[in-house]
Amino acid sequence: MSFDDAFNYLIKTEGGYVNDLDDAGGATKYGISLRFLQSINFDVNGDGQVNNDDIISLTLENAKEIYYQKFWLPIYDEITASRLSTYIFDMSVNLSPKISHTIFQRSTWAWQQKINYLEDDGIFGKESLKVANANGLMLMPSLRAERAGYYRTLVQIKPKLSKFLKGWLNRTYSL
Repeated sequence: MSFDDAFNYLIKTEGGYVNDLDDAGGATKYGISLRFLQSINFDVNGDGQVNNDDIISLTLENAKEIYYQKFWLPIYDEITASRLSTYIFDMSVNLSPKISHTIFQRSTWAWQQKINYLEDDGIFGKESLKVANANGLMLMPSLRAERAGYYRTLVQIKPKLSKFLKGWLNRTYSL
């Protein structure tokens, strides 16, 4: 899959504007949260503030450019298994790159007899890329299991998030 394919896959899941009080990221549109928009200081409407109005004003084209520049380019374009790159990209949007990369690194432990352990530091560096490209889709079962385990643990820690669990698990196993 190309970036365009990965983006189209993501948008089918993320959809439009949502402002759920239980979402720690705040108001969200196309998967871009207010918290993230503030972290990159992206003032969509040009009023000098990054707030809920910017999420409402966010266009699909804005979201696509943000995802390409802030998520895809630094890493995922170099993963040779396109389904794996799309999966990790989607996970990064949903959870954050650091958490997503940690989940990826932990998922490789299931392959310990074939590869060296990756340090689970959340940094998708040369070693993570090497493992991803050497093992490709063979990592998907352990990656799905690790991701699902993360969501289930998160719900145990924060029970109010249980309303999101079914959707998260559907997303985990959909690709």
